[in-house]
Amino acid sequence: MKIRLVHIRTIIITAIIIIVISVGIGTQLKKKTAERKPSVIIAGLSEGQKNSFQQDLAAAFAQRKLIDNGRALLDKGNFEGAIKQFTVALERASGGGEKRIAILYLANTYEKKRNYKKALEYIRISIESGSDWSKPPVVERAKYLEYAIHGNYELAVEHAKKTIEEYKKIHRYDREIPASYVERLNDIIAAKEYILSLKKKE
Repeated sequence: MKIRLVHIRTIIITAIIIIVISVGIGTQLKKKTAERKPSVIIAGLSEGQKNSFQQDLAAAFAQRKLIDNGRALLDKGNFEGAIKQFTVALERASGGGEKRIAILYLANTYEKKRNYKKALEYIRISIESGSDWSKPPVVERAKYLEYAIHGNYELAVEHAKKTIEEYKKIHRYDREIPASYVERLNDIIAAKEYILSLKKKE
């Protein structure tokens, strides 16, 4: 019995020593880690690179501002003001993406203004410069603008609806389609109704 108690005491004392040593080692490691200065890798830019980067950043912000200003004017129905902003954005665009955005906004503005001929010009540019995967809805848009130019609003409305269908196929949207697509369809329908009302008056 005494031998067993001695063994148990020895095991308990050994366990306590191991715990104390472990805690001591852990504390020392934490102190060393805290004292160690973090290593930081700094990638420096030359003065020329820094200036170039700042110029590119300023140009990107200016481009964004032109587009935002144009959109605000378009929302207010100020078509001429919006066209000026988007035209400057197109002229100052440095990359293909910036150019495509300005071109599409110009097409949207002219279409909203019901200048379908001018809208079609920009849509054709967009088709030529765009990616193949994104072309189907834009091609359908070109068709409905073509029909609208010739006053065939029945087919214009039909292809405006197909534009939305093609957009859905590409993006596989389960949610609602963008408001701009619905708005364009509604504008074409409104134009069709306006033309029909004129014919009835005759």
